[in-house]
Amino acid sequence: MNIILVMHIFCCSFMTGVIWLVQILIYPNFKNVGNAEFEKFHHFHINRISWIVGPMMILELVTGTWLLLKSQNLFFLWNFIFILALWFLTALVNVPTHKKLLYQNLLSKNNLVSRNWPRTIIWTFRLIVLIYWLIEKIKKD
Repeated sequence: MNIILVMHIFCCSFMTGVIWLVQILIYPNFKNVGNAEFEKFHHFHINRISWIVGPMMILELVTGTWLLLKSQNLFFLWNFIFILALWFLTALVNVPTHKKLLYQNLLSKNNLVSRNWPRTIIWTFRLIVLIYWLIEKIKKD
């Protein structure tokens, strides 16, 4: 279980870093792209970011599922529930908001930042709790 746990914590750490970078730097910068260039800019962003976050989110889901099934621990059940919440938020909130951006709507650009905060908070919370759990596990071993 240790290698899977390390992979899982790595995925969560990576995604926490990416989500903060996106939240603080990339999404707010969308407002600075003119309407004439925005469609090309947005298409480039979606294509490139998908190759970064897609595999990592899948690996995070797979390792989180494995940890839940192998440990049957309440901690990993909550971890898995939060992973599912991230997937649902991505699919039901963030992807539709990105689609609205194609209409050059400044309000949608602002909504993207505000609607991304729940994912930012969840990934950050999970990372803190996973690191705490790992430290406690190391202390016991």
